[in-house]
Amino acid sequence: MQRPPWTSNPRDLLRVAVGGLLLLVGCYRLFFALYALFGAIVELGSFSDNYGRIAVTDISIILLALAAIGAGLGIIFRKARGTCAILCAIGALSEAFVIYDAYFEARVWNYSVNQSYISFLAFYLITFLIGFVYLLLPQPRSILVAATARPQTLDQSNWREWLLASLRDTGVEAPPDHFLKAALAFVGYVIIITGAIIVGDFVLPNVPILGVLWIIFAIAVLARLRNLFMRRMWQARARSADEELQRPDSRHPVLYLRSFALDAQLAAPSLIERLLGLVPLANSEQVLTKELRRCGPVSAIGRPGEALPALGAARFYVTNERWKEKVADIVKVAELVVWATGTTEGLRWEISHLIESLPPDKLVLWAHPSLLRVSEKEREAEWTRFRETLGSVFPRPLPERLGNARFIYFTAQHEPVPVGPAGGWNAQKSALRALLRAKGYPKPDPIGKARVRRRWLIAAAAVVAINALAVGGVTIAERLHAQKEQARRDADAWNELAFNFYYAERGPNINGDPEKALAELREVPSEIAIDVSPAMMQQVMPVANDYIAIFTTGHDHPDVEPLLYDPGRSLIYGVNSLDDAKKRRAEVAVVSAAFTKFLGDWAHVRTILAKDAATYGMDDFEKLTKARAQFLESEASMLQFLIDHPQGWTLMEYKSGVSLPTYQDTAMEQDLIKTMGVRDAAMKALRSVLPQ
Repeated sequence: MQRPPWTSNPRDLLRVAVGGLLLLVGCYRLFFALYALFGAIVELGSFSDNYGRIAVTDISIILLALAAIGAGLGIIFRKARGTCAILCAIGALSEAFVIYDAYFEARVWNYSVNQSYISFLAFYLITFLIGFVYLLLPQPRSILVAATARPQTLDQSNWREWLLASLRDTGVEAPPDHFLKAALAFVGYVIIITGAIIVGDFVLPNVPILGVLWIIFAIAVLARLRNLFMRRMWQARARSADEELQRPDSRHPVLYLRSFALDAQLAAPSLIERLLGLVPLANSEQVLTKELRRCGPVSAIGRPGEALPALGAARFYVTNERWKEKVADIVKVAELVVWATGTTEGLRWEISHLIESLPPDKLVLWAHPSLLRVSEKEREAEWTRFRETLGSVFPRPLPERLGNARFIYFTAQHEPVPVGPAGGWNAQKSALRALLRAKGYPKPDPIGKARVRRRWLIAAAAVVAINALAVGGVTIAERLHAQKEQARRDADAWNELAFNFYYAERGPNINGDPEKALAELREVPSEIAIDVSPAMMQQVMPVANDYIAIFTTGHDHPDVEPLLYDPGRSLIYGVNSLDDAKKRRAEVAVVSAAFTKFLGDWAHVRTILAKDAATYGMDDFEKLTKARAQFLESEASMLQFLIDHPQGWTLMEYKSGVSLPTYQDTAMEQDLIKTMGVRDAAMKALRSVLPQ
């Protein structure tokens, strides 16, 4: 059985182990972060005060998890090494900051740190550091196209293998791995930016005069250091010509030839960048390379012994003895050759060879005087010097004056055609685009277009899928939250009913008016129905109607109704006859029956809520209701005593104007007084719980 490719050597095993560790940690954190985020939405609701803070925390963890997943996949598949290192560095710094923040808060608020939580954070930190250190190690170059032997013949089907074999046989070793330099440049860049932020936030606001000095220092010094580090980072991450050609979709290359002395002039920062301290702007070679990539990967010979390749075309390196041979090999398969004009002897051989071996429509001259920061008169003098030195090599004479031309291409009859800018702030880019349009570039590439369409479709599908997952997740979380919130409101319905009934009689507009109090009580069910589900309202309404029936019945019996609101009165006062006692006893019985029915229903509710500790407002409501019922029972007891003992009592009128039944029999009078004492105790209890 064939062994998996990643087990072929220890370095591959290490790569898969490191990438797999990052991938595993990232997936683990992503799962629990999403679980926590949706849990927070369900628990707090999307409009909770704490939701924003919790969402930001969980989203930051999700981003760290995605960083670990991206870095792990990049390491496993050898993709975007620089990006993976940046992700690992940011992940390690973030985890270190979270650990520091946990200890800092523990020290400020004087509580113990959760060591289990810190252990997990430390494990994540170590995982990111392992990935970062692994990426700093020299990495073997991936070979996508095998080219161990140079094909004997060159044709359209094997040109890539033929050229790769030629470039790997240059007489010099492959350029060293510059990734460590890129990492150090990135660290330097982060230090400068962080230092600038810290100084700007904590020092300058306290000393206004330092603000102006700091801005000058930032532009004059810090911006240049930042630009230097950024350029070093870009140079260290630049692909070689070999790597560009190894890409399966690479087209025929574009060869860029120039004098090495021109590199220093092109790499110099622009005047705007020097004055304003802007981020590094693209130099002329970078602009050239970006535009020519529409024709094919741009390659150039690297300066021998340079520590880092120049920004722009992908470099390959060759010995001084074999550079002509390698240039000739690339010219055979090149899509275009861009030759920067000059006056050195090396350029003489290059242009002579190009004119002899290259079809004229594939040759483009880049007029070097336009790249020099000199006056127009000096540019024309430099162009005249070039024509006098190398102009005789060309089959047809070049233009005597350069004017605003930046490039010159040739017709099939070697006739030179100068091209200048067609508008826009960047004259070089405008002229180059005009040149490519004149030569019919970019040429139709159905395979490339299909690949681009496929990538866009995949990206669009991914965006739609992520959006659907996000919307679906939030929708589900919102629905779960709504269900949970509705369940909470339903469970709280009895508390709300008791609370609202208790305070219905205390409204600001009632002022002791029973009519208004009854109206307020009747509004309570509709107020509760706003929050409570219909199913729950089916349970609440019978109990609520029974309570309202107490006051409705009392309202239908004017003698009894005042006792519900003012226990200072009594039905025994003013009883003139036995018929009066019987009539009032019947009225009290009707209202007491309504109380009995409600209290029976409420006892059942209390049984349901017996295990629920989350109750409020019920005690006062129950005390009031039971006190009213007991007070009416005591009133009924006094009336019943008169009915049961009709003989011997007469109506006695006191000086206060109050009339009370009185027995001539001392024993009977004492029994009546005892019954009235029970009533007085009930009245006192009711007064203590009545809403004021």
